[in-house]
Amino acid sequence: MAVQHVAQQLLHLCNIIPEHIRQIPDADFSAKPAPGKWSKKEILGHLVDSAANNHQRFVRGRVENVPTIAYGGDAWVSAQQYQQQNRQLILQLWEMYNRHLAAIITIIPEDDLLKCCKYGDGTVLPLQFLIEDYLHHMEHHLKQILGSY
Repeated sequence: MAVQHVAQQLLHLCNIIPEHIRQIPDADFSAKPAPGKWSKKEILGHLVDSAANNHQRFVRGRVENVPTIAYGGDAWVSAQQYQQQNRQLILQLWEMYNRHLAAIITIIPEDDLLKCCKYGDGTVLPLQFLIEDYLHHMEHHLKQILGSY
């Protein structure tokens, strides 16, 4: 998959997803499916965290020599208490962050797509893989929130 396609798909999702999410009743959006599981609201917060960390990867991966960028999703969701945060603010942040990431992705030179980032476990992956994986990760979680879109 070309990274330009990823950028286009991110913009497409930013155009269609917010309205779908706004249609979910608040009680359903905040309901936890089981103890220890994230609500749809927390999943959206997790997608904001994913955008923040991947922003670091997409930029620092270009300008630093194999930076280590890792985060614990559960800890981040818990620390930010997305369950108590304003739903519209989380949604707007998700949308704007992904519009920004799409713009960043479109200007990454092809040679830089081979530069790498390291996860906390020591896994080293090229930017192209990280960009494509970011979209797959997002689509997986959007399906958890919406079922389909």
